[in-house]
Amino acid sequence: MIFNFYTSIYVPKKIFMFLRNVCIILAIIFGLFSLSHMAEASVIGTNAVPRYISLGEGVTVNLLLQPEEIAINAIEGVISFTPDILKFVRIRTAGSILGPWIKMPRLRNGDTISFAGIIPNGFGGFINPFNGAKQAGLLLRVTFIGNKIGDGFIYLSDMQVGRNDGDGTLEEPKYSRVIPITVRAKNVEWQEPKIIDTDIPDITAYIIQDPNIFNGEWTLIFYVSDKTSEIDRITVREGGTGWITTQSPYKLRDQTRRSLVTVRAYDTAGNMHTLYFGTPIKPNYLYYYILILLCIILLGAFIIRNYVLLHRRVCPPDKEEDITINSTYVALQSITYHKHINGSPKEENTRKDRKII
Repeated sequence: MIFNFYTSIYVPKKIFMFLRNVCIILAIIFGLFSLSHMAEASVIGTNAVPRYISLGEGVTVNLLLQPEEIAINAIEGVISFTPDILKFVRIRTAGSILGPWIKMPRLRNGDTISFAGIIPNGFGGFINPFNGAKQAGLLLRVTFIGNKIGDGFIYLSDMQVGRNDGDGTLEEPKYSRVIPITVRAKNVEWQEPKIIDTDIPDITAYIIQDPNIFNGEWTLIFYVSDKTSEIDRITVREGGTGWITTQSPYKLRDQTRRSLVTVRAYDTAGNMHTLYFGTPIKPNYLYYYILILLCIILLGAFIIRNYVLLHRRVCPPDKEEDITINSTYVALQSITYHKHINGSPKEENTRKDRKII
């Protein structure tokens, strides 16, 4: 009985300890999974097509952003490559989820491309309407061509993303740091694909005063994008001055705001979009109206004066009467002469009657 009693008590304790240990282990695993899931805010992926190219053949590297549970509203990073094996061709941002750009992606130092941009309202992935899965968003495209036979590499570094959590928390995403590209011996002449684009670029612009930008002076900030082609250049003109190729932000030269600001964007397909921006302070035109009226009055007085002087020179006052009498006499002589030659109408009728008789 005693053995059975202790046995009946001992067995439940053992089971209880076992279940407790299992619960602790499961709690630890669940906690680690939750922490790791929270840490993986996003994944930056690459898609290089193709991985093996020939001399002169092109390869395009697509940089993609795949958010997890937390949306992303900012990203920055650096792309570098081996310039002796791969030759840089161009960067394309058409269709990018980034915009406006804080640092436009451009080639720097011959082998480095740095970029930074924000995503208004954040990006949580494109939802597939068929299965509900999240799809990655395009950041940018970089095109290279094979320049020399060998193994080339594309490196990603200093990647950071900002969470759309209200605090702008920065973190390092998961990404592949090295992308190998092999250039083979076959020589191929690379031709840039033709893109048909008839759409004009989109321009969003504001004129602001911010103490953190140009010490609070009037500044033009703008964002230009294109769905198909790339943005070639952005030019700005103030009033009737010449066009200036610039980037955002742009400090206005006319801080009085009396000049109309014009922003013009060109894409690589030749399309152009012009935006007349800002409400300039209109000058007072009353002064110009008065000046024009005075000029008209002076011009009229000058014409009248010259006319009077010319008339007096042609017709002096002492000879005006003689000229009038002579003119009257000549007119009377002319009338008399015509009557003598042609006769009166009554005489002509009499002559006709005589001939009939």
